[in-house]
Amino acid sequence: MSLRVELDSLPEDVRRSIVAGEPVEVADHGAVVARVEPERAETDRWRRFLNSRRDDPPLDYDAFLLDLATIRKSLNQPLDEARWA
Repeated sequence: MSLRVELDSLPEDVRRSIVAGEPVEVADHGAVVARVEPERAETDRWRRFLNSRRDDPPLDYDAFLLDLATIRKSLNQPLDEARWA
């Protein structure tokens, strides 16, 4: 079950963030307890991504297999912890 909240009932800064397409986190004593993500199709970044994908040629089967092999190789490598520090 979900709870619907009217946008007008939220504080102005929260409304601005949601309308701008930014995620909003709800905190309780410093701990994030919820995250509100605007509809992705409404954000400019997501729209640009979808438009760029429409302009790309279809992926052929060999390119698809190459992508899978590349992803598998990347996922099976040891984690580079310095990259995430």
